[in-house]
Amino acid sequence: MEQVTGGFEAIRDHYFSVDVNFNRLFDACVNDSQKDQLRTDYVNSRDAFWEARDRLFTNDDPLVSDLVKKLAAATDQLTTNLGDLEDIARLLGVVDAGTSFASRLIALGARGSS
Repeated sequence: MEQVTGGFEAIRDHYFSVDVNFNRLFDACVNDSQKDQLRTDYVNSRDAFWEARDRLFTNDDPLVSDLVKKLAAATDQLTTNLGDLEDIARLLGVVDAGTSFASRLIALGARGSS
């Protein structure tokens, strides 16, 4: 299993995985609905990354820890299964789940001092 990191790192890793592989995923989409879903998840994961830079996460909080593990697992699943773009619907589901976990983590993060 992957090494579990903190909230910011998990959000960053997810966003970078989606960002680096966006063109491959987009090219594998078979309809406009899938392309729209990917675009939406990309924007939401990017926004979560930028927002997470100003957040503090209590990694010993069980809810934060659980979301970090789920987000890290989704990111690992995405990178592991990029070779199977035939099942793009499943991969888009993984991207969507990871983006949802990232958004939920943002909601739990406290604003840092600027």
